[in-house]
Amino acid sequence: MKLNKSNILSWIKFLIGWPLSFISIAFIVKLIIDKSAQLNLDFSKINIFYLLLGIFLFFVYYIFRSLLWQKTLKEKGHKIPFKENTYRFAFSEIKRYVPGNIWSFLSRGVLFAETGVDKKTLGISLIADVQQVIIGCGAVSLVSIPWLLNSPIELKAKLVNLIPISLVAIIIFFIATGLIYAKGYGDKNENSSILPSIRVFTNFLLPGFSLNSKIKLIILSIFTYFIFGVGNFFALLSIYNIGFNEFLNLSSFFTFSLLVGYLSFITPMGLGVREGVVTLGLSKITTLTNAGVIAIFTRIVLILSELLFLLFAFLWKKFSKN
Repeated sequence: MKLNKSNILSWIKFLIGWPLSFISIAFIVKLIIDKSAQLNLDFSKINIFYLLLGIFLFFVYYIFRSLLWQKTLKEKGHKIPFKENTYRFAFSEIKRYVPGNIWSFLSRGVLFAETGVDKKTLGISLIADVQQVIIGCGAVSLVSIPWLLNSPIELKAKLVNLIPISLVAIIIFFIATGLIYAKGYGDKNENSSILPSIRVFTNFLLPGFSLNSKIKLIILSIFTYFIFGVGNFFALLSIYNIGFNEFLNLSSFFTFSLLVGYLSFITPMGLGVREGVVTLGLSKITTLTNAGVIAIFTRIVLILSELLFLLFAFLWKKFSKN
C-alpha cells in the first residue's frame, strides 16, 4: 500500500493514541515495582486517614490541572465541555512517563485538534501551559525559601549551581516565546489600553492572552500547584509524623521539588531529580534513609492518584450521559 502524507499522519495519530497510552502505563507499572522494591516501610503503621487525604488532594490537583487547560482554551475562544476536556487531557498527560518528554505535548495537540482547536491556538496554549507550571510552582515555592536557606549543605551546594542556570533558561524561554508570538501572531492593538511599559513586560507572560486572562490563569495556576504541595505533605504525614508546624514550608518545598524536576529535560517527568531534591531537603528533619523512603513513597502515591484520575476520566466519558 502506498503511503501518502494523509496516511502517515493517520498512523502517527493512531500511535500517539491508545498504543502510546498502553506503553505509558507499562512504564508506570515498572516504575512502581522498581520504586516499591526500594521501600523499607512498615505498611501496618501507615496513617490511613492522612494517606487517603493525600490521595484525595492529588486527585483534586489533577482535576484543577485539567480545569486550567480548559480555561486556557476558553480564553482563546474554544469552549470544550469539562468532561470531554478531562478525558482528553488525562490521556495526553499520562504519556509524560514515556521517555522523550514530547509525547504528552504531541498527544494533547492531536487529541484537542480533533475537537476543532486550530493549530495556532494549540501552539499558544501549550506554551502558556509550560509557563503556567513555571509561574505557579515558582510562586508557591517562594514560601519555602526559609526552609531552603536552612537546608543541608549538599542541597544548598546543588541549588547554588542549579538556580542561576535555571533562571537564565527560564528568562530566555519567556523572552523567546514572547518574541516569536509577537513576530508571527502579534496584534499591534493588543493590550493597547494599558501602559506601554506594562504591555512590553506582560507580552512575555502567556503571550497571546489578554491581561485579564493572564491574571485569571496565573491565579488558578498558583492555587493548583499549592494543592499539589499540600497533597505531598499529607502523603508524608501518613508515614512520618512531623506535625503541622512546618505545613506551609514543606508543602511549598514539595512544589519546589516539582519545579526542579519539571525543569530537568533529561529524564521523563523529572524522575529521579525530584526524589533527589526531596531526599536532601528532608534529611534536615530525619535520616537520609528515611528521607529517601518519603521521597519514593510520595512519588508512588502521586502516580497511583494519577491512575485513579485516568480511570475516573475514562469511566466518566464512557458511562455518563451528556
